Amino acid sequence: MRKIFTLFSMSMVAIATAQTTHLTLDEALMLGFEHNPAIAAAQYAEKAAHRERQAAIGLFMPKVSVKGAYTHLDKDIKIDLNHFKTNFSGALGGVLNNPDVVAALSPYLPVIQGGLSSLLGIDLSYTLQQRNIAFLGGDVVMPIFAGGKIWTANRASKINEQRVKQQSLQVRGALTVEIVERYFGVELAQRGVAIRREAVAVVEQHLHDVATLEKEGMAVESERLYAEYRLAEAERDLRRTELQ
Repeated sequence: MRKIFTLFSMSMVAIATAQTTHLTLDEALMLGFEHNPAIAAAQYAEKAAHRERQAAIGLFMPKVSVKGAYTHLDKDIKIDLNHFKTNFSGALGGVLNNPDVVAALSPYLPVIQGGLSSLLGIDLSYTLQQRNIAFLGGDVVMPIFAGGKIWTANRASKINEQRVKQQSLQVRGALTVEIVERYFGVELAQRGVAIRREAVAVVEQHLHDVATLEKEGMAVESERLYAEYRLAEAERDLRRTELQ
């Protein structure tokens, strides 16, 4: 993880020094948090731990399940008893053709004939099942006693969520320290280069003045040679600082 921070910070510093627009510390921190893979991994871990926590809390809630089914048959399933009416009508007609029976039942014959007509008019077919069958149902299960498993799962998920958050804070803190160190290191290096350049400019001006005085006979050659030596030394220090 340390290597990830270092590599990212170095690349960020390289971009900052290469661009003409200077990055502020807040901008450098923002770039570090937006594009660092360790930060993205920590954020995903936090989301996963939070979802596990929500799932553990959901164990206290009732569970609702819905079931459904649909079946289509070629035709309806029926029981047809109308043929018994024909048999019964034939048997009753045979009985009523007997003169003795008719004479015995003559007082009740109108009632019998009316009942027989009503019976023959009844449809004795019954549909047991229609061709289109649909079913929709559901279950509701409420946990009452789980032997402490639900409480244990919730405590474990809470501890894990807190642990992940602490790890995420550690990652953010380590990255912040790394970026700040690199940022101000570059700031100091840039200021060092600026100071060296100013020193070179001052020595160059001094050398120019000494050379002018030498031409006019107001300075000796040793002073000019010493100024040239100091200029070479200043330029060497500038190159060394730029390479750091």
